[in-house]
Amino acid sequence: MKFLKILLSITLILILSSCKVNNKDENVKTLEFWTLQLESFRPYLTEVISEYEKLHPDIKIKWVDIPFSEGEKRTLASVMSNNTPDVVNLNPDFSATLATRKALVNIEEYTNQETLNNYLPQTINNLTYNGHVFGIPWYLTTSVTYYNKKLTDKISTHLPQNYLDLKVFAKEAKEKTNIYAIMPTICESGNLLKIFNKYDSINYTDKGLNFNNEKSREILELFKYLYQNDLIPKESVTQTHREALEQFMSGQTAILVSGTNFLNTIKDNAPEVYSNLDIYPQLTGDNKKSDFSMMNLIIPLKAKHPKEAVDFALFLTNKENQLKFSKLAPVFPSQTESLNDKYFSVNSNDLEQKIRYIGAKGLNNSVTPIIIQKNHSLLNEIVDEMTQKVLLNAEDLTKATEKAQKEWEEINSSK
Repeated sequence: MKFLKILLSITLILILSSCKVNNKDENVKTLEFWTLQLESFRPYLTEVISEYEKLHPDIKIKWVDIPFSEGEKRTLASVMSNNTPDVVNLNPDFSATLATRKALVNIEEYTNQETLNNYLPQTINNLTYNGHVFGIPWYLTTSVTYYNKKLTDKISTHLPQNYLDLKVFAKEAKEKTNIYAIMPTICESGNLLKIFNKYDSINYTDKGLNFNNEKSREILELFKYLYQNDLIPKESVTQTHREALEQFMSGQTAILVSGTNFLNTIKDNAPEVYSNLDIYPQLTGDNKKSDFSMMNLIIPLKAKHPKEAVDFALFLTNKENQLKFSKLAPVFPSQTESLNDKYFSVNSNDLEQKIRYIGAKGLNNSVTPIIIQKNHSLLNEIVDEMTQKVLLNAEDLTKATEKAQKEWEEINSSK
């Protein structure tokens, strides 16, 4: 009998203890956080997550790193289901696609303008649709112009600063070295639109974005001239920035306009080119401003804990954490104060310091990004197809731009 009483007492204690643990677990909110191929930065991310969890004992962060190639597909599948992560690392283009389909949280509902003002204004502009901010800027990359001094010294003492300068420089390169000056990837993801934007040749009407004007045609005419006169590689109409990088590293082109994050790639894979490498600011247009690329964080509308998710995203992207990350990876912070840190202010002959200096200076003078359109991915496809047809002489330039503009307006006006 005594044994039975003890057994019942132990059972009761265990039940009560179990209830206590369960209650405690129920008070902890788990945020699922997805990144794109950042496993190599595990020590940094686990440290940031640990710091956040210490500050918020009621929050547990479940970090999931997924391959870059699967990011869009898995995110789309998740937002269509009821099993959605709370914070997702994406690029602005795909984030905008989700925003136009009303699948993302409006960040402004969970923070204030003062906090958003800490970020470069252009980055917030790039994450705004219909007046609402749909993402939080994280890390940035920007382009510089890499040049192979062994080749450019034979071509000209005047390196191109503006895209229109390529007309003379590319001709000299072919005549003096029999190589191409550059392989421009103008048919990749609407890249020509970004060049138009550097020339202020994009405007907005009640029908949406408009690129059908004389300045845009002048730029398109330039690339047609280069292509038709064999002054840029034939692959320029189909290949991507990866192929452009390969051509530069193999000494087939004299200059390369590409991301600052490719410096180490050149160093590791093309030591001879690297030994003759130098850098200057990216090619610009009439407004003399630089463009940039960005990775951001979004909160799906179906996130279980949107308020906490925004708070964590803001913590991850605060000035201290962004600066730490920029010292580990070849990227730049989107927080203005971090970008103006002394780490980015040293200009020297050391390529790593020089590229940081030039990149940060360009970001502080960056062009206002193209306003996100409802069917932005389709816009890019239309512009790419237009560019290909013009370069291949398959369509008259003026007719091609008018036709592309009309096609875009029809798509943009459809429900």
